[in-house]
Amino acid sequence: NTNWNNGWIVFVDPNASGTNVTSSNRLKIHAPLEGGSVITTSQAFITYNRSGFATAGTGNYTVTTPSCSGNSAQLINISNTGRADVSSTACTLP
Repeated sequence: NTNWNNGWIVFVDPNASGTNVTSSNRLKIHAPLEGGSVITTSQAFITYNRSGFATAGTGNYTVTTPSCSGNSAQLINISNTGRADVSSTACTLP
């Protein structure tokens, strides 16, 4: 789903199913962000090919802390080239 606030799993997806089929494919399990920070996005996952290009999940991911004010939220944009750019954006808590 699109709820990244429970943490996320990085895994090898040899059959391009978009699901983590076996524990042997898992590279990293990331716990939820600390301090009540939240990630908002419409993307359910990010997929990279062997050349490092993003083939799915490109777009914006906003990280907001509970004490966020003004333009102190972080906007992470994943481009088709696989590059992640970070900029400040307005705070909007979900």
